[in-house]
Amino acid sequence: MIEKKINFSDNQLFIFDLDGTIVDSKQLMTEALGECYQNLGIEDPPYNHFFSLMGKSLEAIFRELNIPIELVRNYQHYCSSHKDRIYLFPYMAQIIKSLSDQKKKMAILTGKDRIRTFEILKMYNIMNYFEEVVTSDDITYSKPDPEGIEKILKKLNGNISSTIMIGDGLFDIQCAKNANISSAFVCWGTGEKKIIETLAPDFIFNNPSELIQVVNNEQ
Repeated sequence: MIEKKINFSDNQLFIFDLDGTIVDSKQLMTEALGECYQNLGIEDPPYNHFFSLMGKSLEAIFRELNIPIELVRNYQHYCSSHKDRIYLFPYMAQIIKSLSDQKKKMAILTGKDRIRTFEILKMYNIMNYFEEVVTSDDITYSKPDPEGIEKILKKLNGNISSTIMIGDGLFDIQCAKNANISSAFVCWGTGEKKIIETLAPDFIFNNPSELIQVVNNEQ
């Protein structure tokens, strides 16, 4: 773990990204995107470009990739129909419970739509731990715009000096910086590690075991 500036445990509000941070959905998203491109008669989808855009709304990603917007529904339907292929990353359930036991506030900020977000949180029985869930359906501007974080701060009466965004993507870290809160980059998702060098997040966690040790004050 790399730590800068502040003590992780001093934060009172923890804002989590979902895909690539709490849950591993990469294989399912890969399959769903492949289905969309198969419908277009294209055999080689730009997977790397797709995953580099994580954090934005699906509609925004499809526009950037020049995929017809009407295929958004196909993608969402495929993912919802196979949500059993989405898995919690190791230790994430324990991390979330530990923060709750410490009376920390938690929220979700994701580029995923509201229906699929709630499906996943309910599937793993972690929905009730989060006092606020902000999806692409709830805001006008997705990450890296700070609108989502600002919405959470207002709803939960959060203080920017004791709030942290935890995510695996470029836009997660940029979003935190744009909202003037702390950031933690996790290396087990789809984000490229060059984020570490270019944006200098306040914390870097190489694996979930490092994160749970810090959450439990074992380091």
